[in-house]
Amino acid sequence: GFPRTVSHTLFSLGMVARDRQDYPRAEALLQQCLELRNLLDDRQGVAVTLNILASVAFARGDRARADALHREGLALQESIGHKRGMAVSYSFMCAEAATAGDSNAATDICRRALLACREIGGRWNTAECLASLARVSWSEGRPEGAARLLGAAGRLRSGSRAPQESRPAESRLLEEVRAHLGDIDFEARWAEGHALSFEDAVELGLQATAPSS
Repeated sequence: GFPRTVSHTLFSLGMVARDRQDYPRAEALLQQCLELRNLLDDRQGVAVTLNILASVAFARGDRARADALHREGLALQESIGHKRGMAVSYSFMCAEAATAGDSNAATDICRRALLACREIGGRWNTAECLASLARVSWSEGRPEGAARLLGAAGRLRSGSRAPQESRPAESRLLEEVRAHLGDIDFEARWAEGHALSFEDAVELGLQATAPSS
């Protein structure tokens, strides 16, 4: 007799299944959650569930479906004026675009995300965007910029209450950039990023999204 609690439980179970890479089970649980939240007219809950369903679709290799689900969730966040939710949607989208090697899309979405994060003071999602931009910078031959962005992301995460998740892909990126620059240069550039305040870290990210002259 507590449907809202059931929806939260289904969502949590779906997250656990996703993190265990049991994507069929994750999708089934999250679809049940989505149906229940629609019945409850829990629009914020629906938008968040769409984001996580999109991340499952992306992990399964269906980028088109992931993009469609993210955009549906983002449109819902915009319709209810939930700026923090919009920042979350953008950070998911830019991370996936960067992982897929779509630098143009990642850069465009990251800029929107950073502007939203600056408005709400969203440190965790700003860190996610900076890490995505680091991947773009590395792929475009700017290792020093990638190291600064990784340092800034690390600083913002250290000041967040959100859980420190395992990030194997980001760890590999960090080691690739370190190997290219050498320990001394990498540590110097990383320290420059790590010393930045939240406002300056956002500005660093915005500079990284500026069109090349």
